[in-house]
Amino acid sequence: MSVTHDTFVLERTYPVTPARVFAAWADLDQKRAWFHGPDDWPAGEHSLDFRVGGTETAVNGPVDGPKSRFAAHYIEIRPDARIVTTYTMHQDTRLMSVSVATVELEAVAEGTRLTYTEQGAYLETDDEGWNPVGRREGTEGLLDALGGTLDAVAV
Repeated sequence: MSVTHDTFVLERTYPVTPARVFAAWADLDQKRAWFHGPDDWPAGEHSLDFRVGGTETAVNGPVDGPKSRFAAHYIEIRPDARIVTTYTMHQDTRLMSVSVATVELEAVAEGTRLTYTEQGAYLETDDEGWNPVGRREGTEGLLDALGGTLDAVAV
């Protein structure tokens, strides 16, 4: 079985302050509003211990299908500026990928520029989204969902 390595970088600009974007990553209730699977999946488990050395776990999936498990460790947190995590993705009990993800926030005239960089090792590459293309598309959807919630989330 081979391993596929990939790096991708995504940018978004949100019309709010870096503090507001940071809070959407740091607060469990705010993160639950945008960090989840498709709308037709039932709400799953989600825990967040947002501190250096802390962890985050999110488990969800379709009603009759396999469950995806995201398990992150917070490596560096600089309020309103940067978040670095390592994380694994499992499908049921099978390890699918291991990644390092960095979120960088920068104040710009339009609000906040978010730069998301992910370096991953994909242990299972198939047509079900467990590959670099599927991960990038999924992350793009999450960042778009984040943008859709920022106006509705009080900080």
